[in-house]
Amino acid sequence: MEISEAELQPILQCKGRLVVGYSGGRDSHVLLHWLHQLKLEQCLVADIYALHINHGISSQADLWETHCRNICQGLGIPIAVQKVNVSPKGSLEAAARSARYQGFNDFLRSDDLLLLAHHEQDQLETIMLHLLRGDSPMGLKGMTRQRRLATAQLLRPLLSVTAKDVQLYAEKYALLWVEDQSNQDVAMDRNYIRNNVMPILHQRWPQLSTTWLSALKRTNEGVAELEAIAEQDLQAARENTGADGSIKVSVIRLRNLSQRRQINLFRLMFRLSGMSNFAPEKLLVAGIHDLLQADSDKMPMLQWQGMQVRRFRQSIYLLPCFAAVSSRRRLLADLLSGPLANGGLFSSSARQSDPPGLKLENRHQLTVGYRQGGETMQFARRRSLKNVFQENQIPGFLRDYIPLIFHGDELVAICGMIEWGLPFIVIPAYQSKLRSQVLNWQLSGRLAS
Repeated sequence: MEISEAELQPILQCKGRLVVGYSGGRDSHVLLHWLHQLKLEQCLVADIYALHINHGISSQADLWETHCRNICQGLGIPIAVQKVNVSPKGSLEAAARSARYQGFNDFLRSDDLLLLAHHEQDQLETIMLHLLRGDSPMGLKGMTRQRRLATAQLLRPLLSVTAKDVQLYAEKYALLWVEDQSNQDVAMDRNYIRNNVMPILHQRWPQLSTTWLSALKRTNEGVAELEAIAEQDLQAARENTGADGSIKVSVIRLRNLSQRRQINLFRLMFRLSGMSNFAPEKLLVAGIHDLLQADSDKMPMLQWQGMQVRRFRQSIYLLPCFAAVSSRRRLLADLLSGPLANGGLFSSSARQSDPPGLKLENRHQLTVGYRQGGETMQFARRRSLKNVFQENQIPGFLRDYIPLIFHGDELVAICGMIEWGLPFIVIPAYQSKLRSQVLNWQLSGRLAS
């Protein structure tokens, strides 16, 4: 089983952990074992970890988890298991994939390299699926070899390796793996293509793999040109990009583009946010029309696999979907170093500030909550929270999720968002320019893809 030098370099240069997505099946076992051999040969500096996602769908799921733990124990490789909840709505394949990637995101750290065991046959099946769905050229790229995944990187080092070579490697080292019987369920599109379509095509055209992969290369060259134009369009329309993965672009600039360039720009924004699964063309066409043609006081939304595109006034925002928030308040001190109920993160600084920050005297009595309706703030005169939001141009779709700071029942401050240019707002009685606390909030950046 040969891996090119170019495919090896990201593995050899990894500064974080080498995390193998390990299902217990043949392909991921081969990848895990191959990495372990490299480690034994002292070719690798980074530590190897196995990450098993227990979807809980199959009655065998816990047995597969036990198998993975036993294999890793034998290899001396640490293993982490993420149990995920798969939504019963819509396509089971899509829901399982979304849950799996959320599990990946929850485990990965900055500089980690997630390695997945997709091989050449998987790539051919993906191309066939995209063709049958009528995807645009940007959707016909197939699986990317390497891309960003939240703050980490994803790599598929076996993408040029044939299924036959993977099988020969497994036999050479007498590897043991589990068989997922659902892979024989031809009610699923990929399984139907793998089991019923590809064998017939290979029998009729033995050089199919070489021909298709050559065509894929030419397609990717054309797509690279389209993406270069999309990057230029995004650069011209972009108003800011957040460290949380959010992107803000101008409605006016978008309207000046042709429909095809608008669609390509949206696809690029989704990809830059870590997503590899392209949104369907019909969804994008209808969603972009609603976002661009709606009156400025409306708030249309386009949603796709954990991401949402929202409009506020003359700006379009791409950002992660919000987690539901609770009406229960929590002590501010307990939240400064961890995630909030809405899935975001606090950033806090205690310093001399101008404009004024929040007095430090009562900081241990402060609580964090969210808008419930009817809140007011005491400035020169008492103002409704709604009016304060409007005066500070805080987007309507954010208002239920921005953390609010309370002292008892008094609303004393509204968290800012540096990335979006939204101010930290404090009522006068709680302001201080001397030693004070400035609280900002950002989305978590943990994106499903």
